[in-house]
Amino acid sequence: MVKVTPKLLDEQLEILKEDGIPKDLITKIREKIINEDLEEEQLEYFLNKIYINYNNALVETSEPVGTVAAQSIGEPGTQMTLRTFHYAGVEEFSVTQANALLLHKALHQVIG
Repeated sequence: MVKVTPKLLDEQLEILKEDGIPKDLITKIREKIINEDLEEEQLEYFLNKIYINYNNALVETSEPVGTVAAQSIGEPGTQMTLRTFHYAGVEEFSVTQANALLLHKALHQVIG
């Protein structure tokens, strides 16, 4: 049972880097693992899991990724498409046509 040294950790992380894992992810992994009391087998298992999960998460260019990606656009992005923003307590506010707000208020006064 060999304990993980900083040198061994760096060697293993270099292999991940060569396999295409992003440098910022490797830096975060190193920060998390460096102070842990791991054995070499545990480190290999952990890094293997990271490699597998990372590669399973990759998608091909133009591959549809579903509603999670659509949700990441968020409400402001969808409202910009609609050209109208909705705020709590306000019926309507158009960011592209300032006169629409005045017209809306005028109609409210006339209609009641």
